[in-house]
Amino acid sequence: MNVLIDFKIDILCITETWFVEGVNYCIPVGFALIRQDRECHAGGVAILVKNSITWRRLILEEKSWISPHSLEYVCVTVQYKYEKSFIVCSL
Repeated sequence: MNVLIDFKIDILCITETWFVEGVNYCIPVGFALIRQDRECHAGGVAILVKNSITWRRLILEEKSWISPHSLEYVCVTVQYKYEKSFIVCSL
């Protein structure tokens, strides 16, 4: 059973990925993986986006955030065909 295909999911946000830099992970065919790994142990966030959807990674300005913080995030601007674009974030 492929949950993404069976439930017709185009965008999926994932938390607690535990991905590690430099390791290739199995990604479902037809999807892009945008991820932000935690620099130390465990954690991490990711977004899976169907390849038929145009997306661009969005970097948020962090200098005004209360420091130190441990918020992990990954954001993308998404546009499907000629519809209005919108932002998707996984925190």
